[in-house]
Amino acid sequence: MQVGETMNLKSEHRGSIDAEREELSYDTIFFTLSNPRRRYVLNYLKHRDEPISTGELAKQVASWEYDTTPEQVTNQQRKRVYTSLHQTHLPKMNHLGIVDYDEGRGIVKPSQRFSNLDFYLEISPEQGLPWHEFFVGLSTLSLVLVFAAWVGPYPFSVVPDLVYAAVIALGFTISSLLFVRSARRHRLGDDELPACLRESEL
Repeated sequence: MQVGETMNLKSEHRGSIDAEREELSYDTIFFTLSNPRRRYVLNYLKHRDEPISTGELAKQVASWEYDTTPEQVTNQQRKRVYTSLHQTHLPKMNHLGIVDYDEGRGIVKPSQRFSNLDFYLEISPEQGLPWHEFFVGLSTLSLVLVFAAWVGPYPFSVVPDLVYAAVIALGFTISSLLFVRSARRHRLGDDELPACLRESEL
């Protein structure tokens, strides 16, 4: 095997490794964001320009978890959240490059990657039908209507083609507007109140 071919094979091998690492990093990030406590952290940090102390962060997260105000959070509640953030969540998020966490000083702030990411969580199946499945169903229904209009069995034959087109267009328009509304409501950090808490107030 010639030297050039060997270098090409090594380059392709490195490229496949880099792609695999990127994919694993992507999966790991979204696995991390699946934790409600870490989502609270992200939501709070997005509205803070300056680094904050772990104690302040723990008090705010505890107030959301226990459905109270930061002033009414007990020492036990704050300590429970603080320990979890300090030992588990913040080091993990720091390792992923989502936040900059100075463990020695007890200071945390958003990283550069944090500011460039658009955190969005689609409604999970436990909360409702995921939007991608909904649009697949809507598209399938539209195809059925188009096929019925084309074949023309009764009573589809008596309905003008323009009506079918209007119904399909209206269905996708309304669904798209609802999707945009839902996406904005579930976007992390777009409001002082975390998305899951905004949802519970509706």
